[in-house]
Amino acid sequence: MASSKNGAAVSAIRLSALVAYVLVLIPVASDAQEDAGPDLEGMWIEGASAFADPRWRLEDLICYGCTRAAFGHLDILMAQDEERSLTEYTRALAQFDREYIYGLMTEAGRRYFDEEPVAPDPGCEPIGLIQHLRTRLSVNFEEFEGGITLQYEYLGSTRTVHMDGRDHPADLQSSLLGHSIGWYDGSTLVVETVGLEPTVVRSSGIFDPVRISERARVIERYTRNPGESWYDYEATLVDPKFYREPFVVHHQRRLLEYDQVFEVYDCQVVSGEF
Repeated sequence: MASSKNGAAVSAIRLSALVAYVLVLIPVASDAQEDAGPDLEGMWIEGASAFADPRWRLEDLICYGCTRAAFGHLDILMAQDEERSLTEYTRALAQFDREYIYGLMTEAGRRYFDEEPVAPDPGCEPIGLIQHLRTRLSVNFEEFEGGITLQYEYLGSTRTVHMDGRDHPADLQSSLLGHSIGWYDGSTLVVETVGLEPTVVRSSGIFDPVRISERARVIERYTRNPGESWYDYEATLVDPKFYREPFVVHHQRRLLEYDQVFEVYDCQVVSGEF
């Protein structure tokens, strides 16, 4: 758990997450609605899939998909001991986030957490939105009239973000990827997703503790400033059934600048039988 020394910092970060969520919900001004928004078309990667790319910062490699609280904790760790290895930093931050997220859970969330097992590997079964938010494989953006598609190399999952001003349907059926609508806020693409199936996240790493209920809502912000070859990504998870307050995760992705083919991950279950 976070020490008392870090308590004030964590509390401030939680408050900033709430403020960020409120700001997301404020209606976008008319001039922002008319903005063409950031150019996100193309194939985007993260640090583990292109480790040698010189554009990465140290925190991009250490803390991919961390909560905002973990990024604050990283500053403390680096001030304490700059000689830690990347592995030591990563393990320390993963443990921090597990405890931080568990601390935000409601009683219902903790019961679900304690009762539902987490398999170490999802095999070749489709995965939910929460896992795709921190996938290690590439993501490809394509724009079309009235929307954007996001295709993930892992199993070829594809999301559609409706950009034509529609709302979420009243009779929405839940699914692993939910229903997404989006709009532009200056240089940021904002995406709101609801209708997610209650999920136990089945992956190793920081998101091990994350479960979502049928009331979960995810608000994503993709920000690419003109001339930059990366986008900053923030996702706010709002789930009043399982979490007492929203929390925010963050990472960066880089636009591929060399020849690489988008190739769907060919998953095959190995039974061990001959």
